[in-house]
Amino acid sequence: MWAKNFMFNWKMAEKRGLSTLVALLCHKAIDANFNIEQKVIIPVPPRSGKIREKGWDQIDETCSVLENLYGYRVLRLLRRKDSVQQKKLDRNQRLDESEERYVLSGKGIGIKRENLPKRVILIDDVMTTGITVESCAKVLKSIGIEKVDVLTLFIVD
Repeated sequence: MWAKNFMFNWKMAEKRGLSTLVALLCHKAIDANFNIEQKVIIPVPPRSGKIREKGWDQIDETCSVLENLYGYRVLRLLRRKDSVQQKKLDRNQRLDESEERYVLSGKGIGIKRENLPKRVILIDDVMTTGITVESCAKVLKSIGIEKVDVLTLFIVD
């Protein structure tokens, strides 16, 4: 129950100060679970229009804290094509429409393969079906990233 309340306060009630705590928890989880030298993270991008509506994206803000306080390299290589809220889709709709949902961003298109890390950590706030991270990982691997680890903060079943 505490996780549901935390997620609501952070995402819906927009208590942005919680992003610093989330970043600390992410940093500790990465240190404990991923044996990597170069800490490169890629945020899962929000649907188009979310930042206009809400004024912020909690995952991007958390990645900025990880970058500025903990020295992570953040690559914003992905862009979400559609503007449909995931929570409004049922499981079958998510599965059916997942293939074309994420693409390379302008920054992703312009990056040279030799400048790409071999391994990255994809960060998202919620995992429900796993389709989002699978779709993002597929795009990242298509440009030459060899291993995509995933860190999600909440799992919804």
